[in-house]
Amino acid sequence: MGDLYIIELKETQQGISKAKLAVFKPVLSKERNIVGKPELESETFVPNFIYFIKRSGFIEEAKGKIYKTEDGYGYLRSMIYAGVMPILKKHELGALEDIVFSMEPISLRFWASKLKNTYWKYKNLNEIKSLARKIWEVENF
Repeated sequence: MGDLYIIELKETQQGISKAKLAVFKPVLSKERNIVGKPELESETFVPNFIYFIKRSGFIEEAKGKIYKTEDGYGYLRSMIYAGVMPILKKHELGALEDIVFSMEPISLRFWASKLKNTYWKYKNLNEIKSLARKIWEVENF
């Protein structure tokens, strides 16, 4: 069996109806249900995000609130998608989806680790958005 990963969707402070805060967490021990510290928080547009994470292998655990997967690459893909999503216009999300699904494992690991490190260092959505612009600029060639 592989590792387990969770995405928890929470209400945003702005209260925008179709936007939620996606919180990415690894599960450190399935047997004892020990969840690790958040690796990323990002504002997401719910319909597009849920469609993407289900395509990435996530299964809905609690109605519209918690999604789980054992697919590590699906977790990384979802993290990158959620990190870049807030800086794009709605019509650009399809291109983002195509880009993320076409990324090689090394790119997935690199960008996801950059997002995690930025989140852990700053705990600030504006810093995540700054990195997201760089990811979009590099990967959207």
